[in-house]
Amino acid sequence: MSLKKQIFQGICNAAFLVAILHFIIAHGIHALALKAVQLVQKVLFPKQKRFEGFNFEIFHYLFRLAFFVNDTHLHSIFPKDLNVNEEPTLILINHTSASDHAMVMCSVLSQTSFMAKASLFKNPIMKFYLDSGKTISVEREDREQAMGAVKQAENNLKSGMNVSIFPEGTRNNDAHLDGGKLGPLKMGAFHCAKNASVRIMLLYCDGISRTWNSRFKLPIAGTNFVKFLGYVSKEEVAKTDVHELQKKVTEMYDQGRQCRSDDEILKFPNPNIAILFLLANLWLLKCFFAKLF
Repeated sequence: MSLKKQIFQGICNAAFLVAILHFIIAHGIHALALKAVQLVQKVLFPKQKRFEGFNFEIFHYLFRLAFFVNDTHLHSIFPKDLNVNEEPTLILINHTSASDHAMVMCSVLSQTSFMAKASLFKNPIMKFYLDSGKTISVEREDREQAMGAVKQAENNLKSGMNVSIFPEGTRNNDAHLDGGKLGPLKMGAFHCAKNASVRIMLLYCDGISRTWNSRFKLPIAGTNFVKFLGYVSKEEVAKTDVHELQKKVTEMYDQGRQCRSDDEILKFPNPNIAILFLLANLWLLKCFFAKLF
């Protein structure tokens, strides 16, 4: 990467981090306010159903802003009449980078419970946000705990919530080096769909592994694609053996990943938006401190 491109990318990443800070503050205030409402409701109206989860509209807006100022674009290839909330859905996604969750949630626009590795919950700040989104903790090395996580996902589906699982079971950072090929799919997701009697929706992420710096945990300018590959209806899920279901989903992924857009993935970063965003934040800070002192 040339020095000029590194400088421009640094400006974009700085704006990205500021936008993420906005997310932490806004979402944190919202989550704390929600907890206060839940507490009051529990005392005054104990028999009413309580508010749960966080506002996904805040999530969508702030993360789209964060990626926008970094010049990391998201292109969602979905049918116009797609309705994820029509019925409870198990969403399966290939896992290529740490930003998959954000990219997919900004595409699906639906309150969805994710599965995440247990180690992420060790960070108290991360745990706060994961818990507020009803994220399911899974310890991949502990078979009994992993089965409990799948059971929790089933319960979420039965309650009417969408659940998203990475069927490969782990992140494949180098998926793009093998033509976007997925790793072997674990059986837990298919047992989950059958036990909860729900349909399966397949999404394919492309480009995210190449527009995410795994070393610094920051995005790189470029275009990411989240593509809808189709459904496996709940009727078909019910009558199909889990091994046949695994085979069918693998074939759907292999067919869907043939349509790739390598030429559009990486590009030279444009720092103009990022610079304006940073200047606006500096102006807001100046006004804040002027009022404070």
